[in-house]
Amino acid sequence: MNEQTKVDVVRQSLKCLLTDEEKQAKAGELAMATTSLEEKEDEKAEVSASFNAAIKELKARCGRVATVVTNGYEYREVECEIEHDYKDGTITTIRRDTMEVVGQRSMTTEEREQGLPFEK
Repeated sequence: MNEQTKVDVVRQSLKCLLTDEEKQAKAGELAMATTSLEEKEDEKAEVSASFNAAIKELKARCGRVATVVTNGYEYREVECEIEHDYKDGTITTIRRDTMEVVGQRSMTTEEREQGLPFEK
């Protein structure tokens, strides 16, 4: 080298052929990375399915409540009295909370017979 020559040292990314040992090491690295990727994809699918199920349930709940709000009523278990009037031959259902009659029908023959006095 002469005095009119300048040399700089730099680093560049250049093609390098792998040795058999380096190929084997990279193959192991690839196998581990592939396994990790598959695990993360499975985990993502499970989490996604869980969120989708939760979202579906919340949408259904919103729909049910919206229907109640729109209709202005809902069905609930209410304690009722069943009144057997053997004289009139009717059975009447009455709500115990409002004393409203919610149903009335004629007795069947079998029901009428239950009201007959027993003979001794």
